[in-house]
Amino acid sequence: MRARKILSRARLKWILAVRGRKTVLWFAIALFLLASIAAVSYVQTRSLLASTSWVFRTHQTLFSLERLLSDAEQVESCHHKYVLYREQVYLTCFQGSSQRIAGETATLRELTKDNFSQQRALDHLSTTIEARLERLQQTLPPPGPSSAAKAQAVIPSPTVGLQDQVRAQIEVLEKEQQGLLAERLHARERATRRTLWALGAGCLFSATVLCIVFTKLNREITTRVNAQYYLRVAYATIDEAHRHLNGII
Repeated sequence: MRARKILSRARLKWILAVRGRKTVLWFAIALFLLASIAAVSYVQTRSLLASTSWVFRTHQTLFSLERLLSDAEQVESCHHKYVLYREQVYLTCFQGSSQRIAGETATLRELTKDNFSQQRALDHLSTTIEARLERLQQTLPPPGPSSAAKAQAVIPSPTVGLQDQVRAQIEVLEKEQQGLLAERLHARERATRRTLWALGAGCLFSATVLCIVFTKLNREITTRVNAQYYLRVAYATIDEAHRHLNGII
């Protein structure tokens, strides 16, 4: 009887150990799958953020080019009005526009530092703008009263060709940025679709894995409880039979 009882306990421990290893294996598989889904979702999200950053940078570059063109036209207008009216406000406008042009050029260099062709285009544009500003600066009249009619007669136009060159070069840069913007918007749309697919599939797959693991665990727990119950019943039966046999003996 004692040997049979020991064998029954050993068999139960072996069954529970095997089922316990299966449970651990299912947990490991579930954790591996969830970690894989999280890694894929992370990579896709990083790709989406990078695409969004490129689109934002392209919009910034286009906006900076528009401001550069506006300042380039304003500096010509302020120069013309100062030559015409000799008022300090127009001279201040001319100097402020010149400083903003320098700032916008530096901003464009920073925004396009990864684009070699645009860096070269900016070199040519900067050379043209500097030559234009230098000519305008040289033709600034000294401060003093001047009649509009007299000033109108002596207004020089030293940078008409340079102004056209500046406008043409900025338009070339804008066209290239528009092409880059279209490509980057398309790339962002693809990244968005991939991210949504990855997140959706990850959520669905995670829910499926969790359901499978829950089912397996529930089955294992039920099996353990039943095995322990039947083992206790068997122990009780064996003890009763043993007592009965001892009474007979």
